[in-house]
Amino acid sequence: MRVSFKSVLFTFWLAMTNFVTAEEHPAASVEFFENNIRPVLVESCYSCHSGEAGSSEGGLLLDSRLGLAAGGDTGPAIVAGSADESLLVRRILSESEHERMPPPDAGEPLSPDVIAKLKVWIDAGAVDPRGEVKPPPAKDFAAAREHWAFLPLEKPSLPDVDPAAQVVTPRVLAPIDHFVAAKHRELGITANAPADRRTLLRRITYDLTGLPPTYDEVKAFEADESTDAYDRVVDRLLLSETYGQRWGRFWLDVARYADTKGYLPGGAQLRFPFSYTYRDYVIDALNHDKPFREFIIEQIAADKLDLGDDRSPLAALGFLTLGRRFLNNQDDIIDDRIDVVTRGMLGLTVACARCHDHKFDPIPTADYYSLHGVFASSREPDEWPLIGDTLDSTRHADFVAAQLEIKTKIQAKTDELVDEFIAKHQPRETEYTDAAAAFALLAAGTDADKFAGERKLSGPLLRRFIDQVPDPANPSREDVANWIRRDINEKSSGLKRDLEALNWNHDGAPRRAMALVDSDHPHDSHILRRGRRGNEGDIVPRQFLEALSLDHREPFQNGSGRLELAQSIADSPLAARVFVNRVWGWHFGTPLVDTPSDLGVRTPPPLLADVLEWLSADFIEHGGSIKHLHRQIVMSSTYRSASDANPSAAAVDPENLSLFRFNRRRLEFEAMRDTMLDVSSALQIHLGGLPVNITDSPSPPRRTVYAYIDRQNLPGLFRTFDFPNPDASTPGRFRTTVPQQALYLLNSPFVAEQADRLASQVADVPAEDAVLSLYHKLFQRDPTAQETKLGVAFITDADAGKRSRYCQSLLLTNELMFVD
Repeated sequence: MRVSFKSVLFTFWLAMTNFVTAEEHPAASVEFFENNIRPVLVESCYSCHSGEAGSSEGGLLLDSRLGLAAGGDTGPAIVAGSADESLLVRRILSESEHERMPPPDAGEPLSPDVIAKLKVWIDAGAVDPRGEVKPPPAKDFAAAREHWAFLPLEKPSLPDVDPAAQVVTPRVLAPIDHFVAAKHRELGITANAPADRRTLLRRITYDLTGLPPTYDEVKAFEADESTDAYDRVVDRLLLSETYGQRWGRFWLDVARYADTKGYLPGGAQLRFPFSYTYRDYVIDALNHDKPFREFIIEQIAADKLDLGDDRSPLAALGFLTLGRRFLNNQDDIIDDRIDVVTRGMLGLTVACARCHDHKFDPIPTADYYSLHGVFASSREPDEWPLIGDTLDSTRHADFVAAQLEIKTKIQAKTDELVDEFIAKHQPRETEYTDAAAAFALLAAGTDADKFAGERKLSGPLLRRFIDQVPDPANPSREDVANWIRRDINEKSSGLKRDLEALNWNHDGAPRRAMALVDSDHPHDSHILRRGRRGNEGDIVPRQFLEALSLDHREPFQNGSGRLELAQSIADSPLAARVFVNRVWGWHFGTPLVDTPSDLGVRTPPPLLADVLEWLSADFIEHGGSIKHLHRQIVMSSTYRSASDANPSAAAVDPENLSLFRFNRRRLEFEAMRDTMLDVSSALQIHLGGLPVNITDSPSPPRRTVYAYIDRQNLPGLFRTFDFPNPDASTPGRFRTTVPQQALYLLNSPFVAEQADRLASQVADVPAEDAVLSLYHKLFQRDPTAQETKLGVAFITDADAGKRSRYCQSLLLTNELMFVD
């Protein structure tokens, strides 16, 4: 029962009056406390009872003198001067697993020596030199709803600005430019002039497709003086299939996409058979401008939608199912799914509440286990569902035949093991009869399987004799197969791996979705105190986060609740802000809120908060069209400004938070590799299909988004170029400059292959024409006189390999690797 505030104050006053000084008792000293008491509290108590840990189990805080004296929900923790009367001591000595502290699952109990010192310390007056420590923040949901990121979207009015006043060159302002220009006026800085046309076309083409423009496209754009020339370029790029390939990869970072499960023991199959169908879903959704609300809902609950004949959206559920498998620990798998949903879509670190209430955000442990119940009430189907039409072709018939051949072998192995079991145990009917009679004389509750094992008998078969099942000695072959399923699985594991491998080795395999379905009996979850099984607390209903809910929160009613959860997320203004902030960051290199996966209550509004609010509201107004969002950003003068240095503005805004210039950006790994393939005329850009191993030599010429991602053994090439860790949702990529990057470009067979291919394209032309052609292909411009002179001098040498080395040197230039 929770005690009243007055009672707490009274007991606190009584406890404080009993504190004594060091002169009155040897144990009543600061030194005794620091050497003998504080270490015990830190090591054994703080994880559940401290402000630093964000946890106050039972309302008790032990990391300050005031918290110790005040006690928790059941009264004072100690009575200074009397260890025997102190609740803390009684709980430490309790024989009850529910009362003992520290709990049995938290580690070893305190040693007798430590307990003795605690008692001496309390008897001596419990001297405690620690000052006041503030308790964990109260879960003030009313205050949380006033947090800027949680408020309903409201489109701010555009501020009045003079287009000519804050820029070097007057320009027409797009809506977001009004807010940016107003910030520049406030800071007293002047924005850069617009970028030149070649720079702008390279920027927008790389930005929307991840590939360079052609020389002819640059020349055509430079010559087009129509007012809508840039608009038509943007529309053309957004309609290109390469757009979805480029922007799909950004979302795959958030979704922690990989093609493997991570470490699993016992020779288990580590590869996901149909991971690629989720990747293809994402790319297709972006190319077809799937509305944001549908995009979110399908990735959480596509199986709960009325899909009609088009089953392809089921592949969206790979968002949940393609995470690491954590040795098949279900609580860890569920934790990963909660994290990717809440951080990826809501920008909230809900997974921090698995063991205790969130330290900073108003997310109690109960909310975590509300979501835990949703995913605990979902399961992966026995067979992955088909998406689209089944292939009706010779290759598909071959696939079915190959499946049947392996399944026949598996069944033969099963029959062989069942026959062995029957031959071994059926002649021992007398032994089983005698064992059943002996078992009947034992105490109730005796473990029949253990009893059978001691006699080298089968536990399930012995139970048939114990239960006097008619015909005690002739179980069905199906029953026997179930009894020895573990042995069957172990001895046919290689065949089962071969069967599963057909899905990615055989070109006649149909496409399937790595989906989820609701369990037959959805259920709510217990709170797991300190996140541990065996330490169950209250059962909590499946429902949405309280801090993001309206005043009247109802438990989910539809099966597992995944559809209701998905709808709650998709309709949350926070989800729109999080997504818009991510898209802005992917365009500019830096998001408006620099913690894109954490927009909790500690996150202040960004410098350009009105830009985020206006764009988010406009995004929803236009049906969640992601392509419309792109247009609003890239059509702005802010986006089109030059990246040149601006010393006067940089002195006021050194981090360019107000975007007085565009941020120069180095190509990320995928765009770097794709560019090399593209300029050497090798790149294959067709959509979809199985992943390819890009570390093979020669490297497959597919776009890098189709690379095979092995999360357990991610190749060093990926890590060298800052590819994200596929074990967790990634808010943004690091940008490192390390020697390994330069060494790869200098020594990689892949780079050499592209250089050779480039050289072969200009092998039979004069040196000057070769230099001109290469500059057109790589940099979309003419070489300068000096560049031509140097190039011609290099490649006219008699050495046949010079042209390849010259091409490789061009592939390594900053001009190719950076976008202004």
